[in-house]
Amino acid sequence: MMYENVLRGYESYIRSRQLVKEGQIRHYVHWVREFLQFAAIEGIRDFNACLLRFLQDLAERVGALDWQVGQAKNAVHVYYYQFRRGREKNGTCTPLDAIDPGDFLKVREKAVALLRLRNYAYRTEEVYVGWMR
Repeated sequence: MMYENVLRGYESYIRSRQLVKEGQIRHYVHWVREFLQFAAIEGIRDFNACLLRFLQDLAERVGALDWQVGQAKNAVHVYYYQFRRGREKNGTCTPLDAIDPGDFLKVREKAVALLRLRNYAYRTEEVYVGWMR
């Protein structure tokens, strides 16, 4: 999975700072994984709009409880406002970390423009964008 390095770093971050109880850590990592996948698929660039849509989607799922939606919100907030932003300020982001999942459309547009500039076949363009996704 393409987010595993980021998720391992996030897990270490919340564990080392004791931000949540030990038994909740795996759930926090799970919610961040789901959010990152959702953001990549939806292509919503604004973090708050993407989080709101993610939480609405989660609340509409059969069996999703209010406390789970709240836990997901907290997990993503810790990821975005503490873990991710702190790494950017310290200059420790890897190139993959630096790309916000909401920026997928921007990255996709740049890749497509480059492929078209180099006269790649449309089918090749489709395959490359599929790999990026």
